[in-house]
Amino acid sequence: MTKMEFDNVKKQNRNSVLFALEYLSEGINKFAADEFQNHHNRLVKMMQHLNYSPCARSCSKISKNEQLWCRTCSGWRTTILSSHKNRSSIGKKGSDWSKIDSSKWPTDATEVERCYQPDWSITMTGPNAGDISILIGKLINCSDIRSLFANTADPDCIRVIRNKIVHNSGEISPAEKKQYCQQMLDFLRTPEVWLYQEAKDAYSKIQLFMRYDYIELIKNKTIEDHELNKLKERIKARTTRVYNLSRISTLVLIGILAVSLIYVGFERTCYRVSIVSVCLLLGALLLPTIYLGFLQITKSQLYAYVVIFMDRLLFVEQLEDEISGDISMVTRGEWRARLPKSIEFMEKPVMNVLVHHTAGLHGEDTQMCSQIVRSIQNLHMDDNKWDDVGYNFLIGEDGCVYEGRGWNKVGAHTLGWNKNSVAFAFLGNYNDRRPKPLALKALRGAISYGIKNGHISPYYTLYGHRDKRPTNSPGNYLYAEIRNFKHYHHN
Repeated sequence: MTKMEFDNVKKQNRNSVLFALEYLSEGINKFAADEFQNHHNRLVKMMQHLNYSPCARSCSKISKNEQLWCRTCSGWRTTILSSHKNRSSIGKKGSDWSKIDSSKWPTDATEVERCYQPDWSITMTGPNAGDISILIGKLINCSDIRSLFANTADPDCIRVIRNKIVHNSGEISPAEKKQYCQQMLDFLRTPEVWLYQEAKDAYSKIQLFMRYDYIELIKNKTIEDHELNKLKERIKARTTRVYNLSRISTLVLIGILAVSLIYVGFERTCYRVSIVSVCLLLGALLLPTIYLGFLQITKSQLYAYVVIFMDRLLFVEQLEDEISGDISMVTRGEWRARLPKSIEFMEKPVMNVLVHHTAGLHGEDTQMCSQIVRSIQNLHMDDNKWDDVGYNFLIGEDGCVYEGRGWNKVGAHTLGWNKNSVAFAFLGNYNDRRPKPLALKALRGAISYGIKNGHISPYYTLYGHRDKRPTNSPGNYLYAEIRNFKHYHHN
């Protein structure tokens, strides 16, 4: 036991919170394992009706291009992403599943569980795999499991505590210690977690750290030395890598700057400029490393921040990676629409785009799609007593966009969002099938058209219907696809 541990009460408080986090990790480990097993069982049931043959090669390890994957791995990827908060696509920056064996997804719950780990941790092995931030990250990323905490403690608060403590060597006040420990206790009292004896054991240990000073626990042997030493070794293994990275990066950067200042004194300007330029370049390369070390910002997050910043600089032409091609519009006259009972206009451009599915028949040619759109309009106007078909536009698997209420008109599609959004509804039910590329291309083209003609803001936000209302729309498969769109709202 080092003397420094007792020098400052606030440093003792930091130790107390670190140990409390370790007990929290022990308390939820079994719960997390069981819930991901249940999640895997649900995914297996969703996939059973497709009767896919087993994958013999593990597509995730062979190629990041999903187009080259077998039907089994591709189907499982889509199903996993339908429950994934981050919805990152394999092969794109920020998500590397090449260390995950996709051939095991149908039979191994732990391999599916790894897909929900934070990106930075997927390739980690050893004691770090049990880090509280990884456990909490998995719970946050899996929407099925995170929903268990909807009316109780938010798992994200635990992640925030962990990052504040582990990546900040500063002092913790008694009030902060009490607050952090209480949040952990509230998390353990979540009904589904509280069923586990491990959670109850962790709860009693965390209570001790909340009520007593660290030095009192040591002196009174309330917690045995061997137990604390075991926790210390685990904490050391999980934090040394980050602190070493930060310190080394800082020292190297300071050295570079010192060398540049020395050379600035040289008389020959060309040498000065060349050497300073090299030093500044090396410094720029090290700055992201320092950020990653001190703040635990992952490379994927840093990349996302840069992309968002560049979006604002480059404006419309390069804002939207979904923009592509022209739009094949089928007007109201062409699909033989009824006249609306009334029309209400809204201000443009709108800031929100909502994607629905009609949950009915699919249409693969213009004649069939037009007939489906007419039946939907009749349902909305006759049964629902609405003024017109509810959506602004409808999209068929023939690759055409069918004009509903049209641009700049208030729809009847999403309660509370009708006056500030444009709604696109895909014809069909996408809980049991993937949308065809032609239909997705039509959505991108329609959004592009809307931006270029001032109907949609270039800084719009894309949502699925279920993001705003308690519904299955737009279906699991379509929802997984739109969550890969650049402007989808990830929070």
